[in-house]
Amino acid sequence: MDQQNDPKVVLSQPAYQEPKARSLGLIIAIIATFLITGGAVFVWQQAANNAKQKQNEIVINQLQQQLTDLQNKIKNSENDTLVTREVTFKLVGSDIYQRPTSTYDIYLKNTKDNQKEYFTRIDQVSNQYVGGGDSMGIFNNGYLYIIRSFGGELTVAGRETYELWKYGLDKQGVKVFSADDKGWLSFRVSKKGNNIAVMADQLYFIDNKGNVKKSFQRTDIDSRYQKVDSPIGISLFNWLNESEIWLTGKKDFSTLAIYKISTDSWKITNYDLSKFDISRDAAINMSADKIASDNAPLKGGIDPQENISLILYDLNTNQSKEIAKTKGKGFAPAWINQNILEYNNPNGDGKLTYTIE
Repeated sequence: MDQQNDPKVVLSQPAYQEPKARSLGLIIAIIATFLITGGAVFVWQQAANNAKQKQNEIVINQLQQQLTDLQNKIKNSENDTLVTREVTFKLVGSDIYQRPTSTYDIYLKNTKDNQKEYFTRIDQVSNQYVGGGDSMGIFNNGYLYIIRSFGGELTVAGRETYELWKYGLDKQGVKVFSADDKGWLSFRVSKKGNNIAVMADQLYFIDNKGNVKKSFQRTDIDSRYQKVDSPIGISLFNWLNESEIWLTGKKDFSTLAIYKISTDSWKITNYDLSKFDISRDAAINMSADKIASDNAPLKGGIDPQENISLILYDLNTNQSKEIAKTKGKGFAPAWINQNILEYNNPNGDGKLTYTIE
């Protein structure tokens, strides 16, 4: 039989051609979907990571700014604490001339802006020291140091015991030194408050809690000192730094000596100035080891025709140099920093300056 003409005969076709094409298309579609989805996920993850990184950067910057602000606040607080403040006293009542002690309101004046603020009220303040400058009260590194006295009779000064007290910002006071029967006292506090020099019957070095670290008799400092009819009086000047203090030796109106004491080695250096004519109000430069002074009369007035010279003394070389000269007036020298000396214009009004080498 002719198969081609037999209607019951179905001609064979290639097997599964159409399903293979569909499967391949499906696979391609799945791969494409996977790639598209994966790419989308990758892009999303990158975007999320970038957003997270930016957020982290914002947080880090905020934390850094907060840290900087805190550091500045601490620094400003420390600087504000270290700012020099002048201590002033306002008498409570009116019995300053009738008692050896009185109650005072204490004010602190900021030397940067001249603003004065009330600190606290303190009783038993010695009237013998009021108006005595640094010997009366010092505000240093957040603490007020002040001399009080106890045990004196109501109308008799000189029979009381003088004490050095320290008051913190909490206004609570604590005694750090008592002169007992040692008579008068004066003191100087190092800038950071780690060392305190107290001059009483002898020179004491104490820490900020009042523990005595070292003491010197005045004759240990200068053999010319004698307790009775003293030819030279030894006084505290100031701290150069935490470990070196300067003292002066004076007689009447003349400065005869400068002393340095190191608290590291307890070495005493004595500069004998007796051959020079240095006035009581000489300007001392501790950083440069120099003293400026004029040779105006130590007592009495100045003759209008008298020759007056401004002299610069070098402690290390023991040499002197004339800076300026005039007639009939003093120079009133003062160091405005460690290198520049200011003094009265010898030829007119106002001030001139001299810079040391």
